[in-house]
Amino acid sequence: MWDTSTCTVTGSLKGHDEIVSTFVFGNSLATEDLVITGSLDRTIRIWQGTTCKSVLKDHSDWIRCLALTNDNERFLSGCVSASIVLWDLATNKPLIKYTQEQQANVLNTVNSVQFMNYNSNIFASGSRDGVIRLYDARDATVKPTCSFLAHVKNNIPAKLNDAYFTSNDVYMISSGRDSAIRMWDLRKLTSNNSETTSIINT
Repeated sequence: MWDTSTCTVTGSLKGHDEIVSTFVFGNSLATEDLVITGSLDRTIRIWQGTTCKSVLKDHSDWIRCLALTNDNERFLSGCVSASIVLWDLATNKPLIKYTQEQQANVLNTVNSVQFMNYNSNIFASGSRDGVIRLYDARDATVKPTCSFLAHVKNNIPAKLNDAYFTSNDVYMISSGRDSAIRMWDLRKLTSNNSETTSIINT
């Protein structure tokens, strides 16, 4: 933990046994000392300042990504073996578990999860198969409401690194291992259909 005004360390969060792969902060002044961390030790830790309050062990594989709702009530975790868990932050209990499609014996790592800003029931995941999937937590089928291949290289799906909603939830930005950043117009998406509105090659 750093004091940005003096560039000095104010404390350290110690407890994970493996690489810390992801973390998120609380989204308000009232929760500015809330930190959620994920690790290759397959655990998620909930911190208040530098004090670990809870250790969650529901994932059976490396944790790759986390996301927190703007109201700090729920959070998402994604892991290497294609699973996503929606959590209740007040109880630290899993609410819903999602399993993404994957080929036999091929890990489809969930590399990115992100809530919409104005509707915390809607979230997106981005994964190793290059696909962005949109979910509605109110949907009892526990299946994506929409999915589309976002990144391709040499006619082969390219790994997706990150996918984020813009602040107004109208667009989504994604990056992948096809050396591209893409902007998607969510107003034009239908089930398993998509339209790229902008491509920036890097």
